Amino acid sequence: MKSTFTPLGLKGLALLAVLAPLQVAAHAIVVKASPAARSSAAAGDVPVALNFNSRIDHSRSRLALIDARGDATPLSLAESPEDQMRAVAKAVAPGSYRLEWVVLSVDGHITRGNVMFKVDATGR
Repeated sequence: MKSTFTPLGLKGLALLAVLAPLQVAAHAIVVKASPAARSSAAAGDVPVALNFNSRIDHSRSRLALIDARGDATPLSLAESPEDQMRAVAKAVAPGSYRLEWVVLSVDGHITRGNVMFKVDATGR
């Protein structure tokens, strides 16, 4: 049986293997979150900060706090560096929550995700 791979085909495959990770790196990915995933925060006003691996377009990005019943509270973004989202969730009662974010990175890619955490009286 004759092989269907040609030297050019192998070079193309090698080039694809090198370039494929570059596509993934173009998306804005959370590298640090506060509150951190699966952590606890104290009840009351909860400062929120998401750090991304690339710059984001704040005017086209959204952040919301979702409670255990699924009710969403949009959070107003505070002034922050180009690779961060900052906000304050006001008067948060004890319970389970998730932050849901949708961002547009400056290269045009839209990414979304969530960070789950708990709020209790002490933040432990």
